Amino acid sequence: VILKLAADEDESPRTAALQYFLDNIAKYPDYNPSDFDALAYVPAVDPDGKKIMGTPEKVFVDSDASVLGFLTVHPSIQSVAVEKLKLQRSPPVSMLVPLLEKFPPQDPALAQKWFEVLAGQQSGMLVLPNVLTSSG
Repeated sequence: VILKLAADEDESPRTAALQYFLDNIAKYPDYNPSDFDALAYVPAVDPDGKKIMGTPEKVFVDSDASVLGFLTVHPSIQSVAVEKLKLQRSPPVSMLVPLLEKFPPQDPALAQKWFEVLAGQQSGMLVLPNVLTSSG
């Protein structure tokens, strides 16, 4: 119920509900963000810098994710995003590969930024060369 309030369209109850949840996280030991994947209760920033609410599986802690077009956690909750909200630091490979296949960067400068971010990823990058060679 508290996270439904945190996803409210009105900012005042939304902010109060999320703050209550974060302050009292110990009361919710079974909290699993995947149980609330349809609720946009996570304060985030879109790639253009606009404040937006996002679902937990679409908001990432690492600010480099914005280069790839993903939402990143709002600075106001960045310090608790991983520990309390259990957000992922970076987009998983399962999200990156389709992104590269469907929307490869057309601008060389943007492509360089993308691949710098991708090079920083620690797991699963071995599949990328296959995707790149098969996409043309």
